[in-house]
Amino acid sequence: MAPPPQYVKSVALKNSTLHSVKVIATFGSEEMEAAGKAKIQETCELGPQGETTLKEHEYDMGGWTAVAALFSLEIEHSEGNGLLSKTLYTPSVSGIVDLLHVDIGADTEAKSFRVAAPIEIWSPSPACVESS
Repeated sequence: MAPPPQYVKSVALKNSTLHSVKVIATFGSEEMEAAGKAKIQETCELGPQGETTLKEHEYDMGGWTAVAALFSLEIEHSEGNGLLSKTLYTPSVSGIVDLLHVDIGADTEAKSFRVAAPIEIWSPSPACVESS
């Protein structure tokens, strides 16, 4: 018996830091890449205390569509003299999560980020700038 699906459809981001951050969200999977469907990247800039929602992405499979699940989030903080820190977050959820809330925080000197995803809004049934 196949295990139940476990993936995130969309993500709500909140920047709780006092600095602007760049978020690169990657949607898709290695299985879809093997089937010839490239991962989809969406990039956004969030100012201090900024919030945004990255909507669900889909693959056109001919007569049907497949969800392009959230694969990872890369969070960068930089200043004029270059990149200060970068964090890679890969979600691990149970079931199908319609909207994952992610809080981006930083230590007091902004040398490292922490990513918290305490809230999962899930679906009981399986069912900025964009590039692919």
